[in-house]
Amino acid sequence: MTTACHELHGFVRQLSRHIGCDIKRLARALNAESTVVELERQYPRDLKELIRQFFEKWLKMEEGHASIDQLMHGLKAAELFETFTKMEAFMQEGISCNVFIRELSKHIGSDLKKLARALDIDKTEFDAIEYRDPRDLKEQIVQFFRIWEEREGSKASIETLMAALKKAELSEVVDKMEIFLKQEKAKEKAVLCPRVFVEGDATEMKSAELTHTLQPLHKSSVLKTESFRMIRDDHESRYLQRGRCNSDGTNLRNARTRNPQSNVRCNSSS
Repeated sequence: MTTACHELHGFVRQLSRHIGCDIKRLARALNAESTVVELERQYPRDLKELIRQFFEKWLKMEEGHASIDQLMHGLKAAELFETFTKMEAFMQEGISCNVFIRELSKHIGSDLKKLARALDIDKTEFDAIEYRDPRDLKEQIVQFFRIWEEREGSKASIETLMAALKKAELSEVVDKMEIFLKQEKAKEKAVLCPRVFVEGDATEMKSAELTHTLQPLHKSSVLKTESFRMIRDDHESRYLQRGRCNSDGTNLRNARTRNPQSNVRCNSSS
C-alpha cells in the first residue's frame, strides 16, 4: 500500500464516522447514488455497515483514481459544509500524524514488534500481519500502522506513538523522531517569524528564503503568509512612528513595492 493510499484510507475511515444519513447526498455528488440505493436494500437497518460497504465499493469503482480531493469536492458539491469543516480539521491534525508515521516507518525496522507490545496491539493480530507478508517488512509496517490507526480513530496522535517508543525503550528511534519533530517545528517557525534585518534605515525581508520555506507547506500556509504580512507591516509602522519618511514624502511600503531590492533612504525629522 502506497503512502497516498494509506492516507486516503485513513481519511475515508474518519469520514465514515461523520457522514451518517448524508451518505446518499455524498453518493449523488460522487455519481454513485445507484450504489447506495442497492446497499439500502441489503442493509435497511444497518447504516454503519451501509456506509462501510459504500466506501469499499466506491474505492473499487474508482480503480486507483480515488483521492482525498475528490471526496472533499464531493462534500462541497453536496453542500455538506459541517462535515467538510470537520474533515478539513482532520486533515490539518490527522494528516500531520500520518507524516510522523511515514517518518517513523523509515526507522522502526525489526523493532516493530516491541512497538506493537507498547501500543497494546494483540499478539494474534500482529502474528496475522507477519503471516500475510512474511518476507516484506516494509508492508508489515504499513499494515501495522493502518490497524493501529483504525483502532485509535481520532485519538491517534504523535504523543501516543512517542510515549510507546519510550515505553519500548527504543531510545535510538526516539532520538531520531525528536530531531524530526524539531525540524518540522523549525519549518513552521520560519514561516510564522521570518528573519528580518535592518540595513541602514530600511527594513528588508529575505524574500527568496521565505518563498523557499513557504513552498512545501500544506493549505494552512495561506494563514501563515498573513502572519508574515502582519510582521512586515509592524516593522514599517515602527519606522513611521519615529518620524521617518522618504525624501518625496511617500510611504515606506510604497517605496519598497516599487523597488524591493533597493535601500530606502529616509530623512530624520528631528
